Amino acid sequence: MSRSTTCWRCSIQRRTRTVTEPFSATIAAAIVVAVGVTSAVEKAYAEPAADAPPADERLFDGNETIVLELRAPLNSLMSDRHGKSAYRPAQLRHFRDSDSEQAAVTVPVEVRTRGKTRRRKDYCAFPPLRLRFGDGADGTLFAGQRSVKLVTHCHDKDSYEQYVLLEYLAYRAYNQLTERGLRARLVRMNYVHSNGRPRTTRHGILLEDWRAAAARNGLRSDDVNGAVNIDKLSSADANRVAVFQYMIGNQDWSVLWPEPDESCCHNVKPLLAPEGLVVPLPYDFDFSGIVNAPYATARGGGSNVRMRRYGGLCATQGELAAALPPFVERKEAIYALYRNQPELSARRLRSALNYLDGFYRLIDDPQQVDRRMIRRCKSE
Repeated sequence: MSRSTTCWRCSIQRRTRTVTEPFSATIAAAIVVAVGVTSAVEKAYAEPAADAPPADERLFDGNETIVLELRAPLNSLMSDRHGKSAYRPAQLRHFRDSDSEQAAVTVPVEVRTRGKTRRRKDYCAFPPLRLRFGDGADGTLFAGQRSVKLVTHCHDKDSYEQYVLLEYLAYRAYNQLTERGLRARLVRMNYVHSNGRPRTTRHGILLEDWRAAAARNGLRSDDVNGAVNIDKLSSADANRVAVFQYMIGNQDWSVLWPEPDESCCHNVKPLLAPEGLVVPLPYDFDFSGIVNAPYATARGGGSNVRMRRYGGLCATQGELAAALPPFVERKEAIYALYRNQPELSARRLRSALNYLDGFYRLIDDPQQVDRRMIRRCKSE
């Protein structure tokens, strides 16, 4: 299947709907993006998907920080910043009970650089990584895992570790709202050169593979080339994503559109439910206001990522009222995640809680919800 490279080559059809009470808006409702003649999403889902790789989910069952050591050709990895990156042999050591050598379990892995913005040297001195496992992981914490993303610290500074912690907590916060989210595990990673020379020790995040998340929820996972048909989007799931992204102040996402030369969608994976609806699976929260990373930019290139802008679709806002109560019900659990993260500095904790306070004050006021969210919805 050919990959759509630019959104302006997509054919778009629009029709008008009226959103019913309690909120009203006029929208451009139906979007169909064609690859050839058929909708890209319909084409991608036309044939049965291969079974998702079985995964022993023990890696993501707990919330305790895992102590690991990655021994790899780090200098070669640090220079692999452009084009398709190459996997390189490495060793991952898991210190089960302590950081002692006797307690360590060694797993052979392959590692490569990944990502876009954070892979660039002018943004991050240390790029994000992907770990690929083989049969050598059997009987370990990583048994059944095929590959996982490793979110790294970007720069070897304590302040940048705080951004890792805040992004990790964003994943945990979304998990409080639904099972239909990526699970994350915080790690304390010792980075060591292949010759045994230490480089640094920093926090990172291991992310559940999106196909494993789909299988865990009884959803189908296929790469979608093109864009998502808005009429096939699950309104409940799309609204949850939109409200969550508004809560954390993230504008760097789309449930409909891909980036150029990428499969759909931008920082969202479209999964297919048995009833035929597309369920958006969000990831990459480092550009959010609650993380407030120095390299993050707002929509349109602005620097103030703390200013919230609602990105929900007008086509789904008739059901927005049903999306808000779970956020209220899980408020204390979400706040507790931040309060109970011991590595989070007092300053970052205070900033995060104040930022969440602003969101909860807004959704407690129906007029503010209408003015700041409903009336600012996106037609596509």
